[in-house]
Parts: sequence; C-alpha cells; structure tokens
Amino acid sequence: MDSFRILHHQTVIIADGKIAAIGNTREVSIPKEASIIDGKGQYLIPGLIDCYAHIHEKNLMLFLANGITTVRNVPGAAFQHAIKKLSDTGTLQGPRIYSTGPAVTGSVAAYHTQGMLLNPDEARFAVRDVKRMGYQSVFSYVTITPDIYSAVLDEARQLGLPVQGHVPYMIPFKEYAEGSQLSFDNLVGLLNPRSGDTYPKEQLIQFAEAFRKNGKYVIPTLTIHKARSLAHKSDSLKLRAEMDYVPPRQRVYWHLNSLNYRYSGASEVVKVFYENGVKLLIGSDAGFHFAIHGFSYLEEVQNFAELGISHYDILKSGTSSAAEFLGWDDKIGTVSVGKEADLLLVPENPLEKITTLAHHNGVMSRGVWYSRSKLNESLRSLKNELRDMPGSDRFSEFSAPDKNYHLLAHYAISYKDIRCGDEKIFSTINNKNQMRLLSQNSIDPPCQRNTTTTWLIDNENILFTDVHRTSIEGSTQVTMTHQFPSSTRVHGNHPVYGEFDYVDSLNTYRITGGPNTSINLDMDIVANYHMLFMKLKPMEVGEADSLTSKKIELNAEEWGKRCITGDTWYKIKRRPDNAFGERSYEIIQPGFNGSSEFSFQSIITLGNDGIIKDIRFNNHVTAKRIVP
Repeated sequence: MDSFRILHHQTVIIADGKIAAIGNTREVSIPKEASIIDGKGQYLIPGLIDCYAHIHEKNLMLFLANGITTVRNVPGAAFQHAIKKLSDTGTLQGPRIYSTGPAVTGSVAAYHTQGMLLNPDEARFAVRDVKRMGYQSVFSYVTITPDIYSAVLDEARQLGLPVQGHVPYMIPFKEYAEGSQLSFDNLVGLLNPRSGDTYPKEQLIQFAEAFRKNGKYVIPTLTIHKARSLAHKSDSLKLRAEMDYVPPRQRVYWHLNSLNYRYSGASEVVKVFYENGVKLLIGSDAGFHFAIHGFSYLEEVQNFAELGISHYDILKSGTSSAAEFLGWDDKIGTVSVGKEADLLLVPENPLEKITTLAHHNGVMSRGVWYSRSKLNESLRSLKNELRDMPGSDRFSEFSAPDKNYHLLAHYAISYKDIRCGDEKIFSTINNKNQMRLLSQNSIDPPCQRNTTTTWLIDNENILFTDVHRTSIEGSTQVTMTHQFPSSTRVHGNHPVYGEFDYVDSLNTYRITGGPNTSINLDMDIVANYHMLFMKLKPMEVGEADSLTSKKIELNAEEWGKRCITGDTWYKIKRRPDNAFGERSYEIIQPGFNGSSEFSFQSIITLGNDGIIKDIRFNNHVTAKRIVP
C-alpha cells in the first residue's frame, strides 16, 4: 500500500517468516521444497492492522480469522503485556501485538482501577516503569492534568518512548496539537461524552489543520460511537451471531448507558478531518461493550466507507499508515521484499469492493498460513469452548490442602446469572492456638485466574498474609509479614513487574487481605470478608462500624508499590435480620485507587453458624455458599 497500483500475475516467495522474493510468475523460480498456495485470480494485500483494541487470552484467533495480523493493545495491563510476549514466542497463536502501557492520568479517571499520579515526580516514575516493563508506548488518558502531562512528555522524550492517547481536555489546544503526543484516540475530548455532540465545523477545521500540520494521527473508533447511538437496541446487539465468540461473563457485563447519544457528531469529526488531510487510522475498540474482536474492525472499515473515504485510503489507513504510526513500517504494512510475511488473500479487488476483506480466503501471520477452512475450524472450537466453560473442575489446578485443614465453605461466584468462578475457604488451628485461613479462588476467562491466599493468625494478630496467583501472565507470589508494631514487609515476584521487597506502614488494628477476583468482577475474594467478620465487634441492628485493611491488590493500572499493595477501608452497617433470623450487613468500600468518586456496596448475610452465607456485590456479582 505505497501507491494506487496493482501488480498482476505475481508470485511471492516466503522464507523464514519473511518475504524473500516477488516477481512475475513466469520469471520467479519456486524452490522444490516449497508449499504452494494457489492465489490465481485473487488479490494479495498486507495483513490488516487494528490500531485500537483490548486483548485477552481467548480472542486472539478472532483477529486472524478476520484478516488482522497486527493489533495495538491500548491502554495496557500486565496480563495483556504477558499475552504479547506469549504471542511473540509462538506459545499463543495470534496476531503481532503492539503493547501500550497503562493509562497515565493526574485526576480521577473513568475507572476505579486507574491510579492517579499525584505529582510530576510520580509521573516520571510511571513513564520509567512503562519503559522498564517493556511496553512500547505511553498512553495519556483524557483526564491528565497539566503538570502531569508536561512531566510525562518530557520523561518519555528522554527515554525515546512515544506518547499516544486521548485529547487531554485540561491542556491548551496549542500545547497538545503542537506537542509530542503522536495520536488522539477514540475522539475522546472531541465529543460530548453524553450527547455525542461535537464542536462547530469551523473549529473542527482548525483542529484538523493543526493535526495535519504537526503530523498527528487520529484513531476515531467509530464502531463504538455507533454502538452507543444504538443503546435503545442493545437487546438486538446481544443477539448477533458473533456474540458466541464473547466469553459468557463479558457477554452479560456489556451494556450501554447512552440513550441520548448521537452518532452524527463522531461522523462529522471524521469527515472534516479526512477532507482536511488528517492521518486517520482504523481502530475497532474491540473488547469494549458490543465491539467484538475482529468483526468490529470490519465494521469500522465499513464506517469509513460510508463517510466517503476512498477504498485506497481505507486500505492505507489499515496497513502502511498504521505500520508507520507504530514505528514498524520497516517490517510490516506493505507487500515488500524483506518484510515480515503478514498477508491477506482476498477474492476481489479491494480498491473496487472493500467488503471483500470480510470474505478472504486465508491469512498469513509471521509466515504461517491459515486457510479459511482452518480459521473456520478455530472459530468453531472457540465457540464450543466458551459455550462449555469452564469445561473442567475449577479446582483441578490447585494443590489439595493438607489434612489439618477443614472446609469452612464453598462459594459459587456469578456475574448476574452467569456462574464464572468458585472459592473454597479452609481453616486450621494448631497447638499454639495459631489459626491458618486458606482461600482458593478460581475465575473463568477473560483473564482467568487461580488465586491462593493464606493468613496466619495468632491471638487475633495477623502474622502474615501470602498470595500465590497463576494466570495468563504466569505465576505471582506476594507475602506480607507483619513487623510489630506498625509496619509490614512486602516481598515477592511478579512476571511483569519483577521482584520487589519493601516495608510498608501497617496499623496494628488493621486487617490484611488478598486481591480482588478478576476484571469486570471487582469483588474481593470472599475470604477477605470472612477476615473482616472475624475482626468485627458485635453490632446491634442499625449500628455502624468501620475497619481499615492493607490489601495485596495486584492492580496493573497503578504504579510502584501501589500496584502490589493498597490501603482500603470498609464501612459496615448492620441491617435487620432476614426471615430466617440470619444477620445481614451492608458494607461500603472504595475502588482500587481509593477515590471517593468510586464506592461499592455489598449486602452480606451470615448463616446461623456465623459463616458468610451469601454476598451481593454492587448489585451484579454474587457469591453464594453451596457447601456445607
């Protein structure tokens, strides 16, 4: 995609994952040992590049099945960065992945997981950590503040890291339009988030001229803006056949709270930008609500076409321009000798019929050929796997507790009506009156996690808390050892963060806890609440109390030690007993970043034996005791 031309009657030789030769079929010598792919009468184009998506371990083949050989994951998290590494080594089959770092912001962001950077020094540390962990760019979130933004750009420049992200609405236009931020994604900051309205056309033209002059890229992700405008039809969106490729928990999690949102603003921005020469790229926002991996990219292609963008410019946006943006134009983006063999074979001329991309006959990724039939078989296998999830005993990967432990309770964990995990809690008391509490928690994909948490308690003092987690990123181990009277040593290893060993403050009267369950669930492991009730004083109906906790959070969207441990609190109020005389409590707790902007409510019922019977967390997540 370096010019508007078609080379007819060509043979392409692939060797060692790269394009070794291109020439007229009559003139090219084909090695005797070569496998031959017959593309007669068809069109060979570069593999497609999705410049905005959210990956997990079960969606990689969806990209290849839709002709996408490279994906920019943005903003990133540790488990996604690990997926990139597994894809690079061939451990996981999937596209080439460009790994963007976690979002950086200086104020309250849209998600409780996103940690706020409090000053320029923290901002510089965050950028250095992005570099240290091997991410390929920094992602600036829309809510970033001026002092943080300036520090991020400066530190990234010194480290040679590109900065990409949203339009930063707190920053003067001239500063970000002429500064070093390379891309502006999602049209965030250019649209009213509730109505979808945008600026007057005259002002959009000013934006466009500045972006074009300064070589900025815009990734509009029109598909998600169109979906938001269809919130009143969300039931029909759930019935699309492609929803079979979405993990059950994610399927019921998706929702659209945008009944008054209009698509016209987003389409107007893109039309004005295209007409004024802004470099547009194709990004699907796959993984966001109702944007299905791979399929939403082809929807985005169609969105571009509907706005009058030429088929050539669409193809260029999805191949060579995207490769240039990623800094990978030396290895992908065109069908050229010496480049990686990321290719797509389509039956018709895409310059005349762009919909041919959805009907390709095969994909080559890193020199490996995936025929249409092979990809269809992969789709069938994925559909069956997700339908039958979990497919095996969730506890089959855990070591059995030793004989001194006895089972306190077994809980079924669900999001709405989808059971997506289990937790077992065990306890033991030794001859020194020390108690061990053991939790085994397993959550299904996306971001499948098996978490073992152990507490050692002596006369109500918690001596240590230990977490061992296995997930797609590998094995994580964290131990907090109480150093009386007011500190704790935290040490361990994480496959992305690396090794750590530090001392943190710990009030004697605090409890300690393990991590939350998984993405889209947010609830603590059930054993954390069990610990809370062990420490809670007796309460009468209507009484309130509070406890603080030091948690092993393992939150990939914060920085430094805050991505390992975090301070939290629980506000508890006793509610009237239920009809069975069982005690009921309301608990309010903050999200990961501790902001008062985010809080979660749990309604917890204790059985007559004093052990948690059920939890309803934030109205959607439940943990129900099923044994004993």
